[in-house]
Parts: sequence; structure tokens; C-alpha cells
Amino acid sequence: MQYNNIHYWVIAEIIAHLTDVTYPHYVQQHILDPLDMTAIYNHTQAGETGRRSESFVRADLNSTRCAEVWEKKDKLDRSCYGQPFPTSWFSKGDGLFIAGPGGLVASANDMVRDQDVEF
Repeated sequence: MQYNNIHYWVIAEIIAHLTDVTYPHYVQQHILDPLDMTAIYNHTQAGETGRRSESFVRADLNSTRCAEVWEKKDKLDRSCYGQPFPTSWFSKGDGLFIAGPGGLVASANDMVRDQDVEF
């Protein structure tokens, strides 16, 4: 079984459905604003401000064959690593579809806000 983020997509959609607001808006209103965090959730806005790091997915690999090799404890060849592709190539909009599994862009200061640490 391979790791995937689909459960985070589902949770984000459930929250959006139950609250009638987008998941990023809900997080902004109920978590980020009350904590006075300057983090952003919008993929496009993060890119325009230069605060977005590029994320990648691995594609073009045969997961079944690689799993069989792994189970035999044989050394994986490079084909099992796949080819890295930036996720932005299919993200023409605000990227809300990835908000649940990884849409948050936060600074180190935001992440340690209550720790008396400043970067």
C-alpha cells in the first residue's frame, strides 16, 4: 500500500460542505486569524507573493512491479523513483483542490509564534 493524501482532500471537502465556505476560508477564520498568523492558503496568491515553494509528484512508475521488488528485498532501480513533475503544471487556478493535503504557506515565525522564538 502506498501513502496518499486523499483522506485530507476528503476532510477538506467535508468541512467545506458542512460549513458552506471553502476549507481555506474556514481555516483562515477559525485558526489563522485567532492566532494572528500571517500564513496564506491560496496557491496563486502564494506564488504571486513569492512565498510558494514548488511541490512535486512522482509519476511514470510501475508501482506494482516496484512493490514486488521491495517485497523480495531486492534493490530498487531508478525506475521505481519515477519522474518528478511540479504540481503547478496542472494548477491554473487558486489551487484550492490541494488545500487539505498541503495548501498552507506559513513562515517560521508563524510556526513558532507561542514559543518565544523569532527568525
